[in-house]
Amino acid sequence: MSHPTVVGVIRRLNAKGLVEIGDQKGNLSKEITLTESGLQTIDSVESWMHEMEDILLNGLSAQERDDLLRMLDIVYSNSLRLSEGDRSY
Repeated sequence: MSHPTVVGVIRRLNAKGLVEIGDQKGNLSKEITLTESGLQTIDSVESWMHEMEDILLNGLSAQERDDLLRMLDIVYSNSLRLSEGDRSY
């Protein structure tokens, strides 16, 4: 991510009350901390993700779930390499 993108994301999170922007630390950095609302949002999203995972993987054995996640990790890694211009296979 570019610096302007990161700054924009942090400003939007701050405007929503999810993070606090602290004092500047040195020339190029600031301390960013999660607010209580930010922590609650993370907990809520994690809970939702686990619920969706259970729904989507319903009917698969533990081994099948492990195999699927392993294969999806490979697909994801390949997509990252491809997005970086690596077309060696």
